Parts: sequence; C-alpha cells; structure tokens
Amino acid sequence: GAAIPAVSELVTFEQIPVFSFGTRNIHTDREAATAAGLPAPIAQGLMSTGYLSKVLVNFFGEHWFLSGRTSHAFLKTVEIDDIISAGGLVRDRVKESGGLRLVLDVWCRNQKGELTTAGNASALMPN
Repeated sequence: GAAIPAVSELVTFEQIPVFSFGTRNIHTDREAATAAGLPAPIAQGLMSTGYLSKVLVNFFGEHWFLSGRTSHAFLKTVEIDDIISAGGLVRDRVKESGGLRLVLDVWCRNQKGELTTAGNASALMPN
C-alpha cells in the first residue's frame, strides 16, 4: 500500500508535436481540433505514458527496463496547460523465480484532481 514518489509536468503546445507529427490532426492543429468538437488541440496519450514511465524508472531503476510491464487506459483528455501528476501505489508482491515482482496501480491526474489515465505496472526486483 505504499505510495511511490509522483512527478508533475506542465503540458505545453510546443511538446505535443514531438508525439504527434505529420498530417494535421486534433493534437497538432487548432482547426482540426475545433472541427472535431474540441476547444483546442489535446495531448496525445503517449505523453501520459511518458509521465508514467518517468515515475516507474525513478521507482524501479534499471529493473524497469529489464522486466517492466504496464497496461493503462486513457480516461479523459489532457489539454494544453494542464498540470499532469503521475503516481502509483504498491498493490501486491508476487514471488517469481529470480525475485519479487512488485505490482502497482498507476495513474495520471490533472490539476483539478480528475483521473486522466489509470492502469497497472510491475517489475521484477531480484533477490
């Protein structure tokens, strides 16, 4: 039940094209976003995945790269100027050959406290 250290990031329009480039779309073009019924371009889901990855690397270290797994869903759009906080909570410990797999609930929330991404992640911590 221990919480892992969270990170918070400000989402800027300048960051979005790094994740969504090429043809005009709801992530990179204001006209495309408004035509789709959005007030402005929205962040691509992979930005939230990146924030979660930062939290998981900070917590698991190199073990995240060696044995990490994640599955999460995007629940609410992330907008320009949102402050996204990514965090997690240790939910379970599972014995496996070679170590102990820590299983976490993970999430991202915006500055209003609204859940934007939720799922789980795990990595094997060797004996």
